[in-house]
Amino acid sequence: MTTPGPLPDGHPLYTLPNVFISPHISWAGGDQDQAFQHRLMKNLDAYLKGEELEALVDPVRAY
Repeated sequence: MTTPGPLPDGHPLYTLPNVFISPHISWAGGDQDQAFQHRLMKNLDAYLKGEELEALVDPVRAY
């Protein structure tokens, strides 16, 4: 979680190569936890292979 959230335009965290901004998902539960874990592992595999990631946070839209 970041403070403030969402981060304002131009915040340095958006440009750091070793930082990933992910959405807050407190609403998730039940089956959603398993779906999130699946997407996370799929994106981690894609990242390590240099492939495109799914469901990226859009800093312009702030989600």
